[in-house]
Amino acid sequence: MRTISTAMFSVLGMGLKNATPPQYLDSIIKNDVWLGDEVMMLGGGIIENGCVIGARSLLPPNFRSEPYGIYAGSPARLIRFRFSEKVREALVNLAWWEMPLTWLRDNNDLFLHDMTADEAKALAIIEKLAESRKDFVIANA
Repeated sequence: MRTISTAMFSVLGMGLKNATPPQYLDSIIKNDVWLGDEVMMLGGGIIENGCVIGARSLLPPNFRSEPYGIYAGSPARLIRFRFSEKVREALVNLAWWEMPLTWLRDNNDLFLHDMTADEAKALAIIEKLAESRKDFVIANA
């Protein structure tokens, strides 16, 4: 984009050279992420835990999201968060996605509550899950 031509002259042979195309780091999609249809993610981006990316959104190079954010558009921008700041922080600290399926099965009922209706209740549920996680880790150490 910054040179006279974007052509890849080197493929034509004869010792021709071209500007090096841009290189980006690997893209990372963390845990519990929902990507809508036809999302385009350009290189080097990080989608944090719990994010929702709307259909046909364009994530520009080196895109960085916030945990539990809802993003949409072209380019994608933060629309809102899924939960309050305290609930988001507690969920990131819980890191439930690191637990085995047996633990998820045993605690499945706690995952079915509306975490947006009452912050205190949501935090209490997350605390129960944190205690269950702690007990599970001790029992399986």
